Amino acid sequence: CIAHGYATHPSKFRIKPKTITVNGVVVPRGETEAPKIGVKYYVPHFSIFGEPIRELEWYAAQSDKNALSHGVVYLNKEDAIARSKAMLIAQ
Repeated sequence: CIAHGYATHPSKFRIKPKTITVNGVVVPRGETEAPKIGVKYYVPHFSIFGEPIRELEWYAAQSDKNALSHGVVYLNKEDAIARSKAMLIAQ
């Protein structure tokens, strides 16, 4: 239904997520803008002991900014895990 030139119902279309290719694997792109202070975020983490990601909180520290500039800040675990796994694939 259209009223005054605007749709009056929610759109069935969704914006396609931005992706990148890492070692031949298409994965979601990391954030390009800084999260708000105190927001949890995830980064790939390489360790033989445990999770392939680390959960952090954004405080605009230099380490936060470095992660953002390298494109590895993710706001959900699944995307960060996908990126971490792709990064570990041997060429």
